[in-house]
Amino acid sequence: MLLKSLLLTALLITSTTAQVKADKKFSKVPAELRDRLIERMNSYFEYERTQQYDKLYGLTSNKAVTQPEPSDKPTKEELIEEIRKWGGSIPLKVKIISLNEYRGQTDHPVYTMLLRLKSRYNGRDVDEDRLFEAHFDNGDWYFRSYHIET
Repeated sequence: MLLKSLLLTALLITSTTAQVKADKKFSKVPAELRDRLIERMNSYFEYERTQQYDKLYGLTSNKAVTQPEPSDKPTKEELIEEIRKWGGSIPLKVKIISLNEYRGQTDHPVYTMLLRLKSRYNGRDVDEDRLFEAHFDNGDWYFRSYHIET
């Protein structure tokens, strides 16, 4: 019986997915772009959770604009190295703390979000904060994610 309970618990834990939910914070995003943004964000966190780095790389923005020195898209190898640097945490739950339109010099809409994630890191559940950029470019959404050390 104990083994059954442990297996059921393990199954529930591994099937947990970090889902972004539509709420009033997204009202700053034009209505016609909102559903696709949420869909792509959910794909991003699903690919991160399941370590599908090729697909995650496909959702990575070509530019990072909110950092002190805006940067171009990393190579796939650089992205994987950055993920490994942070220990490959697995997102379980995503909460949007704030969402703001970036008003810098870009030729496409950019939104910045402060996220609080519940993640699995080295076998433990931990809270982590991230700065998340969402770029609408060439007809779709692309992202950059930055861990915030506290």
